[in-house]
Amino acid sequence: MIVSVKPAIVSFSRRRESSIQSSRIADKTFDFDDFFKHPSKTWIYASVGMTGRWLKRIIACLLLAALAIPALAAFDVSQLMSELAKHKGGKAKFVEKKYISLLDKPVISSGEMSYSAPDRLEKRTLTPKVETLLLDKDLLSIEREKQKLTINLSNQPEALAFIDSIRGTLTGNRAALEKNYLLSLTGTQDKWVLTLLPSEQKIAALVLRIVVSGGKGQIRSIEYLQADGDRSVMSLEPIELK
Repeated sequence: MIVSVKPAIVSFSRRRESSIQSSRIADKTFDFDDFFKHPSKTWIYASVGMTGRWLKRIIACLLLAALAIPALAAFDVSQLMSELAKHKGGKAKFVEKKYISLLDKPVISSGEMSYSAPDRLEKRTLTPKVETLLLDKDLLSIEREKQKLTINLSNQPEALAFIDSIRGTLTGNRAALEKNYLLSLTGTQDKWVLTLLPSEQKIAALVLRIVVSGGKGQIRSIEYLQADGDRSVMSLEPIELK
């Protein structure tokens, strides 16, 4: 009886050549360029145990590449204050919504606000009733229906600290803000949210939280949450001066 051994010899020969080829690949220095330029060869590298030594080398290279990419600097309170301090004055339209617990709907008012560094702030309400509030240093003047009232806020430190939350933010005065509030900033330079939490109990008796949001050095909204549960949200739209 004649037995054909040719197929077996050919099969053994192919396996031997594959083993020799794999051995040579395993012995030579790993070619990263070859690996990435010719994905079809991935199976060859995998077949020689690349998941061990060579995989570790690839991971190490990827980590080094990642570390080489410049990290984006986090937008922090100091940067925000620096941007806000660049503005020495300005004017904006405002819409304010006051949510009062005794009312079913918010009380909406609108008008204009103007600011001149370092400590002059004026709020002119046009609707629903005309009213002017002028803060000049520590003096607050309120004018309504031809009646005028002036209050010296230096005698009311809690009220002054409350008002200075706006003035301190507009001027980018971090030191002034941190005298009475804990500051927390989230977001990016284009869209940020600054939260002020009172650090003194007497101030917390008036307001629980102040949230100021904006972007690119501009304040867009101011929200107050009062201790009694009422809150106010003011949206601002800068007016371009011609």
